[in-house]
Order: sequence, then structure tokens, then C-alpha cells
Amino acid sequence: IGSISIPDSVSSIGSQCFMECTNLETVKLPVNDEFKVIEPNTFRNSSISEIIIPDSVEVIGGAAFYDCTSLGNVKFPDNRRFKRIEGGVFQNTAIEQITIPDTVEVIGVQAFKNAPNLEEIIFMGDKPGFGDQVFAGISGEAVIRIQEKSRGFGSFLDGIPVAVIS
Repeated sequence: IGSISIPDSVSSIGSQCFMECTNLETVKLPVNDEFKVIEPNTFRNSSISEIIIPDSVEVIGGAAFYDCTSLGNVKFPDNRRFKRIEGGVFQNTAIEQITIPDTVEVIGVQAFKNAPNLEEIIFMGDKPGFGDQVFAGISGEAVIRIQEKSRGFGSFLDGIPVAVIS
């Protein structure tokens, strides 16, 4: 399978459903109010290059996109319900820039570890709860950008310089 469009009538996709589908390059996730969780390992080690997380999603389960080495573009939901990015979700991906919505309360262990192209991380709100090594092994040129109103950040986060967006 190279491409899949999951019907909007689907409310859940099982854990590991598309794991190791190395030919899978494009995915359209269902758009409906019932699709709330991307289960652990769902797309692990596939060849997805871009993913748009639907507005209904509240949680992205552990390692959901782990080892998706072609994944360069991720768009998070624009809703007030999106709360959790669990451990290893985007580990070993090609993401270059990520914007963390202000609703995210937790980013799990190693969520973005070894994403060597990741150079810009933008936080739209306060610092969420963090697991260990969230950004370990990303680009040495990386910078974290925060809003002037953001709270809980120091000068560095996970060894990465923090700058206020002007």
C-alpha cells in the first residue's frame, strides 16, 4: 500500500495497524468527532512524509510515528482538546520544524529524539510536563522559540537555547 485515505466514518485505528508498512507514503486520517487517539505504533516505520493530525485528536500514542524517517512535516490539531504527545512519537523522523499548541500538557520521553533535521521548535503556550531526552539528538543548530507570555522556560531546555519570539 502506497497511499490510504481512511474513511471519515472510522472512529479508531488499532495499535500497530500500519506498522512496518514501508511502502506507505501518504495517509489521510479520518475527520470526525469520535477519532480522538492515534494509538501507539500505528504508523511506526512507514514511509509517510507528511501528516495532518485531525482536530478531533486529543492524544498521540507512544511511538505512533517512530522510525518514519521520511516524515518531514507534521501539523497538529487546532483545537482545545489536544493534550498529549506520548513517548517516542516522532523519534527518528525528518521533521524540520514543529509548533507545539498551547493546549499540550505533556510531552513524553524521547518524543522527538534523534530527529536530526529538527531546527526550530515553537511553543505557543507555557512549558508542558516533559519526559527525559525529549529533544536529544536533534540538530546542533536547533532553537526553541516561545511566546512573550509563556511561563516555565529557562534559558535552555534539554540543552537547546530558548528565545522569545519578538
